[in-house]
Amino acid sequence: MKTLTIQCLVAAAALSGSAASLANPQPRAVVVSGQSFVLQDSKEEVVLSGPNVVVKGPPYLPSVDGDSYCNDTVDDACTATGTCTSCETFNEADIAHLKSRGWNAIRLGVVWAGAQPRDEDSLDADFLTRLHAILDLCDKNGKAVSPLHESGF
Repeated sequence: MKTLTIQCLVAAAALSGSAASLANPQPRAVVVSGQSFVLQDSKEEVVLSGPNVVVKGPPYLPSVDGDSYCNDTVDDACTATGTCTSCETFNEADIAHLKSRGWNAIRLGVVWAGAQPRDEDSLDADFLTRLHAILDLCDKNGKAVSPLHESGF
């Protein structure tokens, strides 16, 4: 599956006019400067650490609903029996779990098939709503979001 960076997706959404709220996107706490991630306010360089957050099938991004943190089970035993489980949520409980581990970021898998599931000149409004809910949740809790590139799959 083709993936894209979050910055490209937000820019494409703004250009397509598919979501009115993207015309003036909310500034994010961590931005890219050259080859580094830096804090928007202080311009201090940041080293990001944290888990991958990926939903590889529809709806392609997790929901921010729920009250328990994600505990995927993927190992050789479940792979052999077809009983692996994967989360489709990323919520306040996941944020608390990140904090307990000392992590400051997530790597978010953004799959183009979710952003543009139909052959149209616009991005999917539900996908953009989920994307901004995740970004807003992370911003509210001081967690950075970096894109998970295709090689990460």
